[in-house]
Amino acid sequence: MNFFTQLPKNILILIILVAGVLFILYADPPVTICRSINADFIKSQKGFLFTTKNSGNFKKQSLYQRLYKLCKNRKSPGSCYQLFYNTKGLLLSLNSDGVSCIPSIPKLKNFLQQNIKLMVEIAWGPAPPATKHLKSSWMQESDFNLFCNILKTYTKSMGEEKKKLLIKQILTSLPGYEGVDFLKAYKLSLFSINCSKY
Repeated sequence: MNFFTQLPKNILILIILVAGVLFILYADPPVTICRSINADFIKSQKGFLFTTKNSGNFKKQSLYQRLYKLCKNRKSPGSCYQLFYNTKGLLLSLNSDGVSCIPSIPKLKNFLQQNIKLMVEIAWGPAPPATKHLKSSWMQESDFNLFCNILKTYTKSMGEEKKKLLIKQILTSLPGYEGVDFLKAYKLSLFSINCSKY
């Protein structure tokens, strides 16, 4: 306490101002581009990716979780339509600025990974496709477009190395992978479609 009384008034004022600014920055950090984008994105995805609110002690499932389970269990065009439709809307709401913020948006990285894996599993089927021409199951051009957009978004946000790691993880988890090598599995999978067309 004695130290502060011995300081000249202008230095004491400077110390108080610096301490005040540091406190303000700590208490309410400045808004960054990602922080702003995250807030807008979370708000736009309430009801799909994020739940609107919890009911009591029970965790309410998001619409995404319900649609994902439906599509994963049935793997048919009708059961996956709403999931794919809402996923397209989610990707549209991530403008070009938002892609770099994906790692900081809760649930989004996992969302992209789950949808990439699901679409590859649907196209692959219960066993490896007999030829590379049969790798798409019931999927159509619009589904390929969606798959490529999800994969591009993931690559832009996470990097090429993480994409390669994800591809390896997904391919090795497919049914019947043991009977084919990695390169053949890649060629038979949805990963080998030409995304430059979309």
